[in-house]
Amino acid sequence: MIEAPFSLSRKQARTIERALFRLVGDKSFIDVRSIEDLKGVSITHELHLPDGRIKTLNDSGLEQFEILVSTVYDADSFHGLADYADLWDASKKTFAELSAANVMAGTAQEWLGLLSARLASEIRSRTFVVPFVGLELKGIDELALGPYKIIRPSINFLDQAGVDHSWTDVPSKLQSYRCWELWLTGSALGTHRVAESRIRTQSALVAGLIAVVAAAMLPNGATELFISPNMTGHDTDGRTTWFSWGEAGSDFARHSSGLRGLPLPIDANLRDQLVDASYITTAMRIFQSERRTPLEEAVARGFHWFADAHRDPTQVMQLVKYWSCIETLFSSDQEGITRSLSVGVASVLVCGGYGFAKVDDYQDLKKRVAKLYALRSQAVHRASRNHVKVRDVAELSRFAGQLLLNALSFIEDGYQTPAQIKERCQRIDESFDARGCEATPS
Repeated sequence: MIEAPFSLSRKQARTIERALFRLVGDKSFIDVRSIEDLKGVSITHELHLPDGRIKTLNDSGLEQFEILVSTVYDADSFHGLADYADLWDASKKTFAELSAANVMAGTAQEWLGLLSARLASEIRSRTFVVPFVGLELKGIDELALGPYKIIRPSINFLDQAGVDHSWTDVPSKLQSYRCWELWLTGSALGTHRVAESRIRTQSALVAGLIAVVAAAMLPNGATELFISPNMTGHDTDGRTTWFSWGEAGSDFARHSSGLRGLPLPIDANLRDQLVDASYITTAMRIFQSERRTPLEEAVARGFHWFADAHRDPTQVMQLVKYWSCIETLFSSDQEGITRSLSVGVASVLVCGGYGFAKVDDYQDLKKRVAKLYALRSQAVHRASRNHVKVRDVAELSRFAGQLLLNALSFIEDGYQTPAQIKERCQRIDESFDARGCEATPS
């Protein structure tokens, strides 16, 4: 095993080594003797060994594995060139290999060295060609903006780049392009996920730059413009295709996208659950009501912001909008907003009508909510854009959804104003101890 010089604080190194130590042996795994032993265990617990065997982590083992990945990610050991999902995949494969050999990395540096060796082939420069709408090249064939170029879609461009695109039938893809679509081309360094994310960000900035210049010159500003990269399909007819390749034209790949997101499957079982759920009935009554209590109005606005947030294509704006959803219930004044929100969210998730969080997690949940709100403040007050990660948005969206469902249960219990919930949450926070709390605020 190799030692690699990575920058870790002493605390981070100790956290990694403690997690590695706790993952050694059988205490982190389920002793599977029958199918009943796997009841309720998700696929995330599975560890696929190189020899084809499958070992299953128990809850404690999965928790230590998550700590391992999160600590490496938070330490930015790979300088942003690998994201959380990359580290999760690499860590799981590395852990599987070590488990199969009945060995374990002894130090944090050794563990990072193993991850580095696995990710070395994944971190490289990639060139992307993405559709770009809202411009017309008149009498010119390209617009060079620093290292990026906007060009007419052209098979010759791919040929000159030395890529083998014969297998993907590019001409037929070009035929599906609309007359206003151009190509934006540029390169980015990182794993494929990171490189694609950086291209998305950079191409949006290029679009913004052109729109700003045009708005400064046109009498109607930017009101008549729509300049945008199109990697989602939202800006055309729901379908889009783009291309990428590695150094020297290697690994040419075609990427296709329709509307963002995956369809939610609803079978007969889920249909019946939704039809019978009281919160569905309550929510629909509120949506259709012209006269609402203050709490019902806040909840209706919360659902509006949630619907808008989950459709937004930008992570940082998703986070900001999810906070707008949550703030409809807890930010009735401007004093102590962070504390009000952290206490409110933690109290409702732990002690609400639907127990989404454990009593023992109350204090940690408050701290996490405060950190997520700090990300929102950084975006709104300091115009930061790339500080929000996928897992931040995922976690906040889950909190917001759970909060709204609990708010519906409060309405069913007779609550009429957000202030009533806020007051109850403050009392819960003041009296919170190891004995827990009531099933619902009262």
